[in-house]
Amino acid sequence: MEHSIDIVIPTYKPGAVFEKLIYRLQKQTVKPERIIVVNTGEEYWEQAEFDKSPFIFGTLAGIRLELYHIKENEFDHGGTRRWAANKSQAEYMLFMTQDAMPADQYLVENLLKAANQDPLIGAAYARQLPAADCGIIERYTREFNYGEKSRIKSEADVAELGIKTYFCSNVCAAYKKKIYQEMGGFIEHAIFKGTEKRKAFHILSRIEDVGGELNAYTTKEDTCIYASFLARDYERALELFADIVFHSVFPEKEIEKEKEVVIDEINSYKDSPGELIFDDFEELIYPDYPIGRNILGSEKAVKGLRRDDIIDFVKRNYRPGRMVISSVGDIPFDKLVRLIERYFGDIPGDPAVLVRERPGIYLPRQKVIDMDTYQNHCIIGNVAYDYTEDKRLAFSLLVNILGGTGMNSRLNLNIREKYGLAYNIEASYTPYSDTGVFTIYFGCDAGDLDKCLRLCRKEMAALGEELLGYNQLRKAKNQMIGQITLASENYENMMLSSGKSFLIYDKVDELEAVCEEVGGITPELLRQVAREIFAQDKQSVLIYK
Repeated sequence: MEHSIDIVIPTYKPGAVFEKLIYRLQKQTVKPERIIVVNTGEEYWEQAEFDKSPFIFGTLAGIRLELYHIKENEFDHGGTRRWAANKSQAEYMLFMTQDAMPADQYLVENLLKAANQDPLIGAAYARQLPAADCGIIERYTREFNYGEKSRIKSEADVAELGIKTYFCSNVCAAYKKKIYQEMGGFIEHAIFKGTEKRKAFHILSRIEDVGGELNAYTTKEDTCIYASFLARDYERALELFADIVFHSVFPEKEIEKEKEVVIDEINSYKDSPGELIFDDFEELIYPDYPIGRNILGSEKAVKGLRRDDIIDFVKRNYRPGRMVISSVGDIPFDKLVRLIERYFGDIPGDPAVLVRERPGIYLPRQKVIDMDTYQNHCIIGNVAYDYTEDKRLAFSLLVNILGGTGMNSRLNLNIREKYGLAYNIEASYTPYSDTGVFTIYFGCDAGDLDKCLRLCRKEMAALGEELLGYNQLRKAKNQMIGQITLASENYENMMLSSGKSFLIYDKVDELEAVCEEVGGITPELLRQVAREIFAQDKQSVLIYK
């Protein structure tokens, strides 16, 4: 059996389980040519730990490892995999997750055998076996989705299997590259499903045919469609943007397919407590308000979504008066303006009047949810400053000191390095247009939960009681300025951040001005901000047990 195969693995905060996965892939009877790792959040990639791994991470017994880092807001379950698929030249692609552990050394070999039983087979996926200590619900779910016997499924099986006919788990699934390309790959957004003059495949190919990349992401308050391409292809990209934003038709058949994809994503999300807990926390502190709702929505809401609902949403929100076009590239500004006017100039520009429902009075809440997780997962946090608040930059610096991406944060040095209580502990701040969210997240053994909470509160209290010394503050400022400067050296990051800034503030601050503002933050201001946001009686707590 002579078939080339690459393995694609999206990762997020990979640890020991991921190391073991890499080791087991090295031991396969049929070895992949390449392992393509797309990691979300370079700051979470523990290179030093992997370099000393007993599983010889990086050498891979002749297997080529390719590592790519993306930002958290760039991740999309389908889009990220599609992006990685474009890096593969192999006959087959095996998509896995960072915790999908092969049961034996024959996984790749058996998947290839299965995929080659019949020329019409386009993909083969492996069974997910329940862990020995998993709960009864998880065990039932695995048994429901994965039969004991292998079988070939086609459209002819719909009467018997229903929607399960189309089930294919990308936890561990091998695709024939040729058929994958003919089908258009993973299509992650309804807006890419077809326009008045293009089918879905032609939308995706329009940029990729010239070596570019087309992507999109959604936050709770905005949608971003973006692309990377050569300077010669500016007109091609802008014409495509105008087509998919203002002329998408949202075919009923494609919408129904996408509903099942989203529902599968919702269910998959529930298996990731370290991700799900952030959405549940915002729902906890913003009860009954739109800003607290999960972006993915509920299964009931997705099933009830109609084509008319999507078209109405687009008409209300996708209007020039509510949009920003951001560009970083080798093109004269006047030429860029002419191209934009050519493809966007005939779109009605009257802004829609939308009334935002501002969150009401915040009341701290405590909640414990029994999730039957191996570790306890916990978030402690508070509402924080919105985009318009002058103190937001000072608070960003304070959060960086407390539990930012650097290994030298107070929480990391105390809880992880000093006591060894948690592998991942981080503080984050997310501003919105009329509110904001501050969180500290960690996962730990059940017996360490109370101690971790006490240490978190102790560090927050210290920042509200003591003035930072000159050297402490200088180092913190230099670290943040360095992070901002390095991020700006990535053209794609610069484009996205500039567009976001212009959308919110109607201006883009120069890097020098931002760095100067950071330099002007005083110890007194940091203490004031800490007292406002870090006060113990203002903290909400959500725990998964």
